[in-house]
Amino acid sequence: MLAGIVCSNGIILASDSLLVDWNSGDQNFVDKISVVDFLLDQVLIAEAGLPTVTNRGGEIIQRKARGLKITDASVVIKIVEDSVSEAITTRNKKQKDFINQHGAELLVAFYANDHP
Repeated sequence: MLAGIVCSNGIILASDSLLVDWNSGDQNFVDKISVVDFLLDQVLIAEAGLPTVTNRGGEIIQRKARGLKITDASVVIKIVEDSVSEAITTRNKKQKDFINQHGAELLVAFYANDHP
């Protein structure tokens, strides 16, 4: 579960912390919100769903954001879309079917040109 609230002086992101191993049913609690460093700014990303997609997507976003300046919202949106697409397209058919059945979500929060 993910939630985001835009306030007058900031953005609040929330995520559950439960991680379930689909094979064994084991449960762990993990941090599902991370900070992505761009050249001059930071972006918050909250994840829910399949960590094989969300973790990999987050790693790709981190890599692509390094040294990049956010000039407008489309810069961040493009990186997120491309990264998630890359995280999914590198999977085999069986894995893609599993992803389609169970899903994965990223909620991204940031300011561009002083607007959330």
